[in-house]
Order: sequence, then structure tokens, then C-alpha cells
Amino acid sequence: MNTHTHSISNSKENLVAFDVLIIGGGLAGLCNAIHLSKFGTKVLLIEKNEYPKHKVCGEYISNEVLPYLQYLEIDPFRFGAVKLIPFNFQQQQIN
Repeated sequence: MNTHTHSISNSKENLVAFDVLIIGGGLAGLCNAIHLSKFGTKVLLIEKNEYPKHKVCGEYISNEVLPYLQYLEIDPFRFGAVKLIPFNFQQQQIN
């Protein structure tokens, strides 16, 4: 990881330092920002669009990612997500 610290400010009196700059607040950018901040990294996340941003690919959360979201202390069910249950299809022979 780069050890340089980057700073932004709207004036000399309000100088703020960040360790990491992430461009893009999609799923990957948001997860990386949250993950890095859990380790004390000062993160600046820049996104060009406003939230909430609804996308079909962003509205599905697979069961495999739930443990990682739990690690990040994010509970999608608190926001109305519905738990998916496995669908078992049994083929029947027709005589």
C-alpha cells in the first residue's frame, strides 16, 4: 500500500488528510471503502451519481456474500431484503 497521505480542503483552515482515494461508489467501491475504514484507513470515496441508485444487478445479494456483509456490520435484511431459500426441483417421470 502506498504510504503517502493525500489531502483535500476547501480552505487552508479545513485541511483533511486521506490515506486512500476511491473513485466510484458502486458495490465494489463501497465495500472497499467500508473494509479499509475498519482497519483505521482514512478513505475518501467519490461517486458522480446520487444515491439511492437502483440497478437490477445491484439489487440482488447472493447468499455467498452474506458472511462478508456481516463482517462489515451491514445487515441487508434491516433494509427490506428478502432471504432466498434453495429451490429443489425433482424431475418426475410421466407414464
